[in-house]
Amino acid sequence: MRSMTLDEVKRAVNGHRITAEDTRSSEEIRVSKVSRDSREIPGDCLFFALVGENRDGHDYIKDAVDRGCEAVVAERTVSFSGSEDVEYILVDDTTKALQDLARYYLKTIGPKTVGITGSTGKTTTKEMTYRVLSEKYITGCNFLNYNNHIGLPLTVLDFSEDTEAAVLEMGMDRPGEIDFLVELVRPDIGVITNIGLSHIEHLKTRENIFKAKMEIKNYFKEDDLLLVCQGEDFLRKGNIEGKYRSAVAGTGSDCDLLICDIEDRGEGGSTFTLEAGEAIGDWEGVRKGGARGRFRLALPGEHNVMDAALAAAAGLYMGVTMEEAARALRDMNPAEKRGAVIDAGGIKVINDAYNASPDSVRAALKVLAGTKGSRRVAVLGDMFELGEKAPEYHREMGEFAKDIGIDRVICVGELSRNTALGAGKKASHFPDKETLYESITDCIRPGDVVLIKGSRGMAMEDIIDVIKEKCGVI
Repeated sequence: MRSMTLDEVKRAVNGHRITAEDTRSSEEIRVSKVSRDSREIPGDCLFFALVGENRDGHDYIKDAVDRGCEAVVAERTVSFSGSEDVEYILVDDTTKALQDLARYYLKTIGPKTVGITGSTGKTTTKEMTYRVLSEKYITGCNFLNYNNHIGLPLTVLDFSEDTEAAVLEMGMDRPGEIDFLVELVRPDIGVITNIGLSHIEHLKTRENIFKAKMEIKNYFKEDDLLLVCQGEDFLRKGNIEGKYRSAVAGTGSDCDLLICDIEDRGEGGSTFTLEAGEAIGDWEGVRKGGARGRFRLALPGEHNVMDAALAAAAGLYMGVTMEEAARALRDMNPAEKRGAVIDAGGIKVINDAYNASPDSVRAALKVLAGTKGSRRVAVLGDMFELGEKAPEYHREMGEFAKDIGIDRVICVGELSRNTALGAGKKASHFPDKETLYESITDCIRPGDVVLIKGSRGMAMEDIIDVIKEKCGVI
């Protein structure tokens, strides 16, 4: 964050300043970082005392001051030894103040902004788009999983003042959440990766999920762009058009960005060709670098091809050529818990344990099916937030694994009993991870390739250490 005076912050958040007793002038204290964590306080940091369901940041103001913080945004003052030296900016709501400061700061530095949402693939598409835009621009993006009403403002406030492009993943599980985030950052390009079943427990239908994701275009101007990956139903031209620019990427002949000549190399990744149609011939990157490019990905799976096409398309609109986009994506490897391949003593483990939904499980099972090993073993945990149809969706995963030739399906968790039913004779079910550990040497052996997949709450990555310890060959 660029350096700001406390008076500038006060105006941005519409707060009331209480000056410390030593009467330092507003010009003498400047801040160049914000934090909500009292353990992460450099000397020039502004501490936000956020109030949450389980913790009140006001309880940590003393700790922040003890660590060198001189200025605090809070809803009330706190008395303690040395509190007379603290500069306060008082507001009615510290979370709103954080959002207001991020909104103000983004306007002052003025980067071109890409907002990314979708049921699955958001993080990978964000990382790909960041790489593509970094070929031409000083680019920032979300760190960790900071994609909500608190994480997104913290991300924006971490950008350097010379940031030229911002790539912002946007998460949601209820209507209105995407609208809130796009109002905050006003993206110039909106990307929707797909419409799946994630969060259907709250949204009830895929149509409602589609409507919620389409909130990403709510504040578009005429020259802003909506990019989507072609789906079988909702993400099609007639459904996404409006008083803004739009484009569809996919394998259909009517797509504006045609993905063709896909070569699946299993765990070695994929190659594909991306062709820009006439409708996007005026995009800066197409004019500069031609309308056709050949891409090579280290990331396995056709779903990553689709995400790469969206990232390249965002770059093309902003002036990155096909050649530059292909170069940016060539050496990208899977992130931890998102498809990274690990050697566990002669057992090849695909660590895709970050999260799970029916769509992402299918994609991961396809990758497993295309990976070489003596046996292909899927270790599948429960998928959460699927509502009343959760048993049906789990059973479908077992049936899908059986149909594509997975050799063994190990199911963990109560919901995953249904996965085992779908997989039939190929399946084993364990009510929890601890029960699996007791029999894991009967399930997994050297030479296997093993997929680990489940919802975040299952923490399925814990199984990997047990596989290394008990099943691998040292």
